[in-house]
Amino acid sequence: MNTHFKPVKDRIIVKVDSTHNDHTHVTSGGIYIPQDTEEKVLQGVIQSLGQDVDVDVKVQDKVLFSKYSAVALGNNYPDLFSLKQEDILCVIA
Repeated sequence: MNTHFKPVKDRIIVKVDSTHNDHTHVTSGGIYIPQDTEEKVLQGVIQSLGQDVDVDVKVQDKVLFSKYSAVALGNNYPDLFSLKQEDILCVIA
């Protein structure tokens, strides 16, 4: 699907990187911990920026953000999230 989203104001569209986000945590004793019980920080790549976003970030930057501060763009786009610039935790250099 080749759909383009144009975020408004200070919103950012991020595509999550499933290779870095889809892991199961196993303790040293062999106990599996469900992903839902962990604080979830997602890694993704910025796809587009709203007109009020500062110059601190740009398209194609890799960023970390909280799963709970982002809004999924629906079932048709499970890997795309919209979030505010202030919800970006860091840019990965």
